[in-house]
Amino acid sequence: MLINILRPYILGFVSIFIALDIIGNIPLFITLTEKLSHKQKRKVIQESILYIILTAVILILIAR
Repeated sequence: MLINILRPYILGFVSIFIALDIIGNIPLFITLTEKLSHKQKRKVIQESILYIILTAVILILIAR
């Protein structure tokens, strides 16, 4: 019952958290990958996107 009341807030928080986290981590990403080749950076970005999507889906399913 309480989860039904909090559901919109949880989903909103997750969406905002994921969106803001990506923007906030750009300087960190640039610093940590400055010595990597273009190909290696692309692989890191692809893996990061995969993990972000998986995390978002899991959190949405939990909030359901």
